[in-house]
Amino acid sequence: MKTYTECHKCLSDMILKMAKEISLDSKTVKDIQNYTKEILGRIKNGTPPPYIAKLIFDHFNDAAKGKNPFQKIKQDNNRKALELYRYFRSTVWNSYNPLFTACRMSSWGNLFDSINQDKFKFTDEGLPPFAERLPAINDFIELRRDIENASSVLYLGDNAGEIVFDKIFIEFMKHYYPELKIYFIVKENPLNDDVDKRDAEAVKMDEVARVISNGDSAPGTILEFCSEEFKKYFNKADLIISKGQGNYESLSDLKDKRIYYLLTVKCPVIARDIGEQVGSIIIKQGGN
Repeated sequence: MKTYTECHKCLSDMILKMAKEISLDSKTVKDIQNYTKEILGRIKNGTPPPYIAKLIFDHFNDAAKGKNPFQKIKQDNNRKALELYRYFRSTVWNSYNPLFTACRMSSWGNLFDSINQDKFKFTDEGLPPFAERLPAINDFIELRRDIENASSVLYLGDNAGEIVFDKIFIEFMKHYYPELKIYFIVKENPLNDDVDKRDAEAVKMDEVARVISNGDSAPGTILEFCSEEFKKYFNKADLIISKGQGNYESLSDLKDKRIYYLLTVKCPVIARDIGEQVGSIIIKQGGN
C-alpha cells in the first residue's frame, strides 16, 4: 500500500507523542521534526508507510540515544491483556465455532494498542460491544481450508497487548491441528509498541509457537530490511497470517494468496484502501 498525504500528519503526530513520552529537549525534538519533514518531502510514489516510518524511527532512536518511548506502555498492555486471558479463552471454548471465534477475536484484538486501548471497553456481559460484529471481509472459510492443508504457518505479530489474543488463536489452531508448525514473528528492537522477544516471553508465546525475530525494527514487514533467516521462513511457509495495519500496509501489494490479513480498520486511509469502514473487522486473503 502506498503512502497517502494523510499519512504525513499521522507520522508527525506519532513523533511528537514519542518525544513527550521520554521528555526529549526542544532542540532534539526540532531536529527530529526537521528530519521528518525532509523524509516526507521526498517520498516516492508507491512507498508503503512502514518504510517511511522506519527511516524516521531510526533517526529518532539515534537522537533519543536508544530510549524506548513505549517500553512501559507495552509492559502495561501485556499485563492488562493477560488479566483477561482466561476469560477470553473460556469465551472461545464455549462458542459455537471456537476456531472462528478465536480468529475473529484476534482480528478485533488489534484495537488493543497504545493508541486505541481506551476504546477497548467492556459491557456488563464482559465482551466489548464491537466483539459481536461479524467481519466486514470474511475469508475465514478459505483460511480454515488452508490451515487444514498447511504444514507450517508464519504468524506475523503486531502490537504488545494484542499478542495475548494472537496466542489464543494459535492455541486453538494447535488444538485442532496438533501437527501444525507455527512460527510467531516478532520485531528486532522496535521503537513503537510492536512486539519483540520480551513481549513474547511475557505472554509465554513459546508454549504454543516457535518465536523468531524478523531482524528489523520497521512497524510492518519490509522484506528488503528483514534478516535472511526470516526471509527463508517467509518464502517456505505454506500459510502466512499477518496481524495489524502495519503488516497490511507493507505486504498487501504482494498479492500473495498465502497471506491472510487479520485486523481492525483504524484509520480512513486503510478504510479507503481495503474498501471498508473504519471500525470494520477484517479476515482477508491476499490477492483478493
